Amino acid sequence: MVEQNAPNQFNISITIDFHHFVTGPLQLEIYDVAGQRLRVINLGVQPAETYPLVWDGRDQHGASVASGIYFYRAGQGSVDLAFRGFMTTRKMLLLK
Repeated sequence: MVEQNAPNQFNISITIDFHHFVTGPLQLEIYDVAGQRLRVINLGVQPAETYPLVWDGRDQHGASVASGIYFYRAGQGSVDLAFRGFMTTRKMLLLK
């Protein structure tokens, strides 16, 4: 389960708490409003517990993204593979 990010309006970095219920791969994906995936943060296989996932407002190449609305998906597994279930999408606002 993914908590709503805090703070919801942010300007440098944001922390998203993810409750990881079973041991398995854990990742955070960031998307723009057009649905383009900007960043994937893979944490590898992790044991069951709560993890603070942090996004620093940068894309996969390290460039800062513009102010705007973004979506994040956090969960267990990979969307690129045969996904087995625990993924939640939420909205956030980046203000610079």
